[in-house]
Amino acid sequence: MTAARRWLDGVMGSLARECREWAGNAREVIFCNIMPLVWMLIVWGLLGEGIMTKVPAALVDEDKSPLSREVVRALDANRALGLESYENSIAALAAMRQGAVYGVIVIPAGYMRDELSGARGTVVIHTDENRYAVGGTFEIETAAVMDALGEERLAQKLLQAGTGVTGSRRILGLVHADFYRLANMGSSFLIFLSSTLIPGLIAIGATFAFMTAILRERWSASVGDWLASARGSFTAGLLGKLTPHFAYYCLVVLFYIALFSGYGGFAPAGSIVTWFFCGAAMLAVLAAMCVLITGVAPTWRLALVIAVGYAAPALPFSGFSIPLDSMDAGVRFYADFLPLTWYIRGQAQVWALGAGLAELGSTFAAFGLLFVVPLLIGLPFFRRKYAGFANSEREEAGRP
Repeated sequence: MTAARRWLDGVMGSLARECREWAGNAREVIFCNIMPLVWMLIVWGLLGEGIMTKVPAALVDEDKSPLSREVVRALDANRALGLESYENSIAALAAMRQGAVYGVIVIPAGYMRDELSGARGTVVIHTDENRYAVGGTFEIETAAVMDALGEERLAQKLLQAGTGVTGSRRILGLVHADFYRLANMGSSFLIFLSSTLIPGLIAIGATFAFMTAILRERWSASVGDWLASARGSFTAGLLGKLTPHFAYYCLVVLFYIALFSGYGGFAPAGSIVTWFFCGAAMLAVLAAMCVLITGVAPTWRLALVIAVGYAAPALPFSGFSIPLDSMDAGVRFYADFLPLTWYIRGQAQVWALGAGLAELGSTFAAFGLLFVVPLLIGLPFFRRKYAGFANSEREEAGRP
């Protein structure tokens, strides 16, 4: 038998053994395979339609004039705002401190007088920027309503001044900007959050699956049996052991893409195949990192802790919340070692910008380095450590 044939037989033997061990361990299937899918669906359901509606907001109308009532009607017509009337600013601000409302809108006394005299009337807005997503939405929607009212009143004044409809339109349209919200035209939080949170859950679930598979023989003192199924080859044994879990989570990535771009209707601008390759590359890097962590960590408990510490906190470093360029240099350096960072970048390139494989060269180059380097460093440590485990098992069993 040639060395190549023996190695392939080792891969198949290890793969068959892993499938038997995997299928026979109900707890592993539940926690490493089923629960990540459940959490994906929970996150999807929590985000609902993805568009905030009727956000509780306190309204204080101190002017109580025809113009202030016009402002109230315009604000109330906005679907993002759920107005609740308060007698004064003190009561409204107290409600915001208690968490009853997310913002306060105050139409001060004298608003109509200022508008009619030519001085722009001022509407005072208080927002809770600590709750950034809700506070930001409240601020943007309120400002949009006030800007629209301002343009409407300016148009009326221009018509009264005799500029005519065409002249008024020309003056109001001197500065005009067209905004194209690629991949998220409706500013949906479902798109914004699920496109990052769900891949993060997939990465965490895959890390647990890889680590559990690698450490299982150590827990059950069956490293020797595993190596025997792999014809004594560590590389064949690892490939066979990790392949079923890699294939399973590739299917999970496909499910996520189908849920997001199919059921959700958020079709990508680029190729779904390229998008999938980004997800598969992320999984391959996670598997390589697990081999490195297992090989280097002195105990299996510490290996689990390091793996969780590597995969779980990756979301803030992926650049989805604030740009990586705005982070500290040390943080950016660390983020470059996280496969989720590169996956989010690749996903944005494909889904939002329609990039092809050629345009993802740097992204896939990073994936390649993060896959090859950990294996080159980790395999010698892993081989030495697990060879020692196998020898200890033989000695305890009294085998030569």
